[in-house]
Amino acid sequence: MHDLYKVLGMYIALIVANCAVLGRAEAFAARRPIVASALDGLWMGLGFTFALTSIGLIREFVGAGTLFSQASLLLDPHSRSWKSSCCPVTAVPC
Repeated sequence: MHDLYKVLGMYIALIVANCAVLGRAEAFAARRPIVASALDGLWMGLGFTFALTSIGLIREFVGAGTLFSQASLLLDPHSRSWKSSCCPVTAVPC
């Protein structure tokens, strides 16, 4: 693998999603009034956020069999109780 891909590999999906949101917003806003463009941008942003969050949740659940297992790294230590798993930890291959 290329060294650049090894460093940026995990960010490529975020870059692509950002380009999709900005490209769609620019194409819509070029032909519409300001209020319609602002509302479209708001709803498109919320829609893409929902889609990416759903994909991430499904990926985590299928890949590790858990949800929110590492939430305490991002949030406070009290979020360790949020962990949800579908099967025992020993049943999920590493």
